[in-house]
Amino acid sequence: MGIEQLNSLFNLKPDLVLMDIEMPKLNGLKASEVIGRQQDILIPAVIIALQQAKRTQS
Repeated sequence: MGIEQLNSLFNLKPDLVLMDIEMPKLNGLKASEVIGRQQDILIPAVIIALQQAKRTQS
């Protein structure tokens, strides 16, 4: 998520935001902090963390 996506988010005002905790430019925790600082908008955010397990071949 980047600044452009945050601006779109504030313009669209969705009911819910679903984001990954590990994003390339702005991680989910920082993005939720930026969203939370907006006083004129209240958007619940669900932050998920996915890790892919490495497969072992037997």
